[in-house]
Amino acid sequence: MFILLDPGCWVTTWNIERCIMFNGSRASWPVSRRRHDNGGRTAMESRLRAVPKTLRVFTLWTLALSLLALPAFAQDGAVSGTVTDADGDPLPGVLVSVEGGGEAMSDADGAFSISGVAAGSHTVTASLEGFQSSSQSVQVTASGATVSFEIRPAYHATVVVTAERVEENVMEVPMTITAFDSSILEELVIQERTDLQNLVPGLQFGDEIEQQGQGTVIRGIGTRNAQYDQADYAVATYVDGAYTLGVYGTTPGGGFDLERVEVARGPQGTLNGRNSIAGAINVVTKGPTDQWDAELMGEVTDISQQRLNGALGGPLGDGPFSFRLTAGNHTGDGRQENVGPGGDHDAPDQTFYAPQLRAETDRLNVRARWSHVEDRGTPRAFVQLSNVDRTTGGYSRDRYYLWETPNPALDPNCGLNTPAWNCPGDIQNRVALNYPGINESESDFGVLRADWQVSRSLGISFNASSGETVQQALRDADYTNRVPINTPPGGHGLGGSPDSLDHTLTTCTVGRWDGLCPDGTVAFSNSFYDLPFEYEEDSQELLFRSSYAGDFNFIGGLFRYKNQRSGTIHRHDLQIPYRFGTADEQARRASPIYGFVEANNCQDVLIKVVEGFGIGTTDPDGDEEGLYWYCPEGNDLSHLLSFFNRGNNWTEAAFFSVDYRFNDSWALSGGIRYTEDEKEQKPVDQGGFFTLALGGAPVTIALAGEGNPFPQTWARPIGHLALERTTDAGHLVYGRISTGFRSGGFNIGLPGQVPPYIEEETLVNYELGAKGFFLDSRLQLSAGLWYNQFDNYQLAATQAPPPGVDIPISIYSSTPLVEYTANIPDTTIQGVDLEFSYRIGSFGLRGFFAWQDSEIGPHSSVIDGHPDAQTAIWNYINFDTGEPATSEYDLPTNQTGNRLPKAPQNKLALTASWFKSLVSAGHLSFQSTYAYTESAFPSIGNVDIWELPAFDRLDVGGTWSAPSDRWSISLFVKNIMDEVAVIEYLPISGNGGVPAIGFVTPPREAGLQLRFRPFN
Repeated sequence: MFILLDPGCWVTTWNIERCIMFNGSRASWPVSRRRHDNGGRTAMESRLRAVPKTLRVFTLWTLALSLLALPAFAQDGAVSGTVTDADGDPLPGVLVSVEGGGEAMSDADGAFSISGVAAGSHTVTASLEGFQSSSQSVQVTASGATVSFEIRPAYHATVVVTAERVEENVMEVPMTITAFDSSILEELVIQERTDLQNLVPGLQFGDEIEQQGQGTVIRGIGTRNAQYDQADYAVATYVDGAYTLGVYGTTPGGGFDLERVEVARGPQGTLNGRNSIAGAINVVTKGPTDQWDAELMGEVTDISQQRLNGALGGPLGDGPFSFRLTAGNHTGDGRQENVGPGGDHDAPDQTFYAPQLRAETDRLNVRARWSHVEDRGTPRAFVQLSNVDRTTGGYSRDRYYLWETPNPALDPNCGLNTPAWNCPGDIQNRVALNYPGINESESDFGVLRADWQVSRSLGISFNASSGETVQQALRDADYTNRVPINTPPGGHGLGGSPDSLDHTLTTCTVGRWDGLCPDGTVAFSNSFYDLPFEYEEDSQELLFRSSYAGDFNFIGGLFRYKNQRSGTIHRHDLQIPYRFGTADEQARRASPIYGFVEANNCQDVLIKVVEGFGIGTTDPDGDEEGLYWYCPEGNDLSHLLSFFNRGNNWTEAAFFSVDYRFNDSWALSGGIRYTEDEKEQKPVDQGGFFTLALGGAPVTIALAGEGNPFPQTWARPIGHLALERTTDAGHLVYGRISTGFRSGGFNIGLPGQVPPYIEEETLVNYELGAKGFFLDSRLQLSAGLWYNQFDNYQLAATQAPPPGVDIPISIYSSTPLVEYTANIPDTTIQGVDLEFSYRIGSFGLRGFFAWQDSEIGPHSSVIDGHPDAQTAIWNYINFDTGEPATSEYDLPTNQTGNRLPKAPQNKLALTASWFKSLVSAGHLSFQSTYAYTESAFPSIGNVDIWELPAFDRLDVGGTWSAPSDRWSISLFVKNIMDEVAVIEYLPISGNGGVPAIGFVTPPREAGLQLRFRPFN
């Protein structure tokens, strides 16, 4: 194993204490394949100390291949030729540059000549604004070299991406990737994840805070319960090339001041790492330059939301330093109406700022950026997506018993437990809650990127990142707006009187038709969740690369990443009868327990009932470990339940990638990465407690030491191989094989148990694609046909114990089945992605169509809430009474051959745009985007009644810009048809077993944006 610490300190895990940690990142300074970058780089005087043999061999290979990229000593020559347009007419003013040194401008006859070019293989590029750039490889000798270019008009903006760690035109990257530069992000008002998901094939977003749904999904592969089992996310997120665990804080300000957003689909692990088995999202911010630049953006919407962002940057004196400062604030009313006293939800209150500093010389380029984001608004709430049973006592902890407020999200006549989309009328993004939702989150994330150009053909980069994020959401847990009796009008009902039991009762209508409310009061549930999730992360990377000046090029490096994360579930029940008073006082009030056990204090209950009845023990070893009972503390015992989970994760990797261009038509690229993931979740890192009443006396059962005493390591090589052919017409045709890997994790066990480990996932991606320009370059087209073999799919579910593993079943369990994460073999996924852009005159049309399908491998598990589940009988001991009892439990359902969750088979988007020049008065532009997403299942259960309906969305907007774009005014309407779609559905929630809740899309929103760029 190896660890990268301080740039001057390579160590093994055995002498780690000798070095000082240097926080770092995995990103590299981007290097163009088509144009030499003489930007400065930072020298790294690294040394090796006790490096394992594999690393010594890797380093020697890297140095040897670096020498291959160095040009042989020979006399300089010249590169000359001509540049013409598609009709053969000469083009003056074309910039012709040689990768590795030298450039010239074509004259009136289209001729150019560049002298002093070193002998050897070089890439020559011709570029002119308004035309497509063209590149060719030439072999320069002492007698020179001749090359001719024919360049065509550029009807489409060139989007540069760094998916393969070098700057490339997205049309020259042999993979399925979608990218949006700053102009498209601004034009389409892409400000949040739901905007992005509508415009990218295979991308779907779900719940990210509580980790109950699928999270971020690409091609049906997402992540469930990552917070609890320490699993890695299937879709990796990067900011300026630096990996970050979560998505919070990655695009503050609604995507303001971004250079671009890239979404690469399929395994991205060779060069990007961190188990990006499904794909990767890379957010690239605008950096400092030596030119003064500023932008101010203000926005207001009809939902009374306001956004103000600003950016300022430029040189610091006459030296090599420049800076950039970005900041913003987003406030306003909630987009999710609440008919209860808890106030509207999904209300923003976000502030962010991000200072940057850059130092640049001829050979050195260093950029440092730090961002701070904090939220104090109200998070969006789960919407109740079916009418539930309100007349059966005890159902769902009495949440809905005799609740009389109609469900505001759907038709009140919709049948019980019928999903809202199967009923008449539209779904409404409305809730009825008494608890005011609270979001208290903040994130700090810093990125350092340094690049040193050692020679014309070799560069060394060091990249570093460090971050700390704390997310905390407080939500209503009973999902109703009911408050205790005697609550003042409009009150939240969160308090109560220690001298009364009023907090245990709410009102109901006397004389109901069913006779269930004889005195106008009823017991009810009044609870809330407190859900903190936090993580710290650091990474470092050392990178060696060639300059991509010749036919053979390489990138190699070493990478290290560490994170510490913890998640907790706290539930507070405000209606419990024993809420107020100490445990001793409550024991005396309840005495005699069960009518015959005298108790003067809580300790009597522990000794006489818990131990006396053989229910449990009271921490016999005195170490607060294992399963034991104790007396709760304090005067308010509403904190009923808590479960926490912590873990440490380390990643170390070595990687190497090469590409070789045989000629102007054929190229081959490939790479390999060896990754080792180590995870630790010690016994003290997992546990919790639950308070309950024995005969009316509160006692608490603790589960301490549920973690795993043995750290685990998952290691595997992954890689890719791509063959490219460039046709005579300039079209790219490629075939690509890439592999992905996601490490395993820990199942949750009881104290003293070591449950089975979660095995790693693997994926093999086969892809055929083509990219190019057609119809006199007016049509830009990208197409990809792909097939995935997905093995060991990680799925958390209730199922029979794994074969050969002894998992004891408690005598108090009402089922012989257990909940754990299993691995499903032999899942297959396949699809087609087609993206295009067409322009004729002032009219443009762009969009995509994507089709995909999947088949789950052999698997059976319980589908929570399945309306037609097969059942069986099980005998157990009732925990509350100690008496024998019988239960009817759901049997596992065979789900082999089902489709992956959140994977619509068909998805498309079309954006039409129109541009009109007003000459001295500036210009106008209009655009409209239609997006359609076909139906999908919320889980692999594929229950027909739960299939999420297809939905579409139409956005429109228009912009007036002054000459030179100094001023611009935009009007936009999102979701103009006001269609509310379900993007995450939980038939039974993992938190508390709440039935039929989910997240939906925001309602229609109209807004106005004003932008001012004083230096334009």
